[in-house]
Amino acid sequence: MKIVHVIASLGQGGAERVLVDLYNSKELKDHTQYIVMLSKTVAYGHLVRENSNVVVFEFEPNLSLFSRLFEVKSFFKKIQPDVVNFWLYKSIVLGGLLFPFKKNVFGHIHHNLQDYQNEKFFTKATIRLTKLIANLGLMRNFIFVSNRGYNYHKKFGLKMKNALVIPNGVDLTRFSMVTKNSRDQARQSLGIDMDALVIGNFGRFDPIKNHQLLVGGIADFKSKNPEVSVKLILAGSDVNENNKGLVALLEEFNLLDQTMLMDEVKKIENLYHALDLYALTSRSESFPMVLCEAMTTGIPCISTDVGDSVLILDKYGKIIDNDPASLSGCITEIIEHKSYYQSDAFRSESNDSVSSRFEMSKVHKQYEKVFDQYTSS
Repeated sequence: MKIVHVIASLGQGGAERVLVDLYNSKELKDHTQYIVMLSKTVAYGHLVRENSNVVVFEFEPNLSLFSRLFEVKSFFKKIQPDVVNFWLYKSIVLGGLLFPFKKNVFGHIHHNLQDYQNEKFFTKATIRLTKLIANLGLMRNFIFVSNRGYNYHKKFGLKMKNALVIPNGVDLTRFSMVTKNSRDQARQSLGIDMDALVIGNFGRFDPIKNHQLLVGGIADFKSKNPEVSVKLILAGSDVNENNKGLVALLEEFNLLDQTMLMDEVKKIENLYHALDLYALTSRSESFPMVLCEAMTTGIPCISTDVGDSVLILDKYGKIIDNDPASLSGCITEIIEHKSYYQSDAFRSESNDSVSSRFEMSKVHKQYEKVFDQYTSS
């Protein structure tokens, strides 16, 4: 089977990482896969295997749109794929126009419309175009990564002939369970005191990630517990000392000196081992992989009620309101039960909860089954 994946780029992002993992998966090794990128932006290029079938068609303003469309069409005509996957809204719009009404074409949606009113203008435009593509029947099949993402798009008015949910998968060989030794080593490498309360948040700097709530909640906790030494680790795109808005926010709440700004970290798995808890404060997510990664490591999580966070956390984390006091209260509760949340039993059960439901090879087998079903029907 020939499988083609079309995506705007392989820049930093959850969907991009999921695509690269699927492309490299042993479950699909007997099939020929291609990645078609619409720009040269690459963050995960080092993860794509050597001698790979990666093709770039630059859709830039200064280049002829019709010329590029002709090249893409010619490429597909040459290789004759059995399955074509268009990842994210921009590519879905292209797919609906180039390959209308095809039963072997899939649109992959890794977005949630929970905070649609605050989306950027261009994102709103591509969402509405995706809705048009679906409602005209130009693209028949859609794969969502979360139940909530599917429900919000359906409520938004997308009329999809076939839609299913396949969650993101976690690489258990990459995210190992924390031990006392690994925790001590991680903290030592970062210069963090062993007795500090270390809270992590890994994601790009963007209003939708709601760093305001994160910083405000931790500041509220510190004001009520001045005896606790708190360290905040932030990582992600534009999360660095050159980000004036983020620095100003941390200074406003007197947290700058207690915060490590790590920017983009390739081996993010190492940072989890330094944490006491993970806090997700986003206004919207679809399938927040950071929760799965933290749980696999055995770190207790606090999250806003976004995407499938309730489903993911099960009983191994806490859901908060969009309110600093709510975050502060949950931090306090976890600290008060520190012996439980740092026990081998909790860590093992948290790890098992993720591995039994979202282990990567199981997820990749779901993709293979779907592709086989639609090409043989």
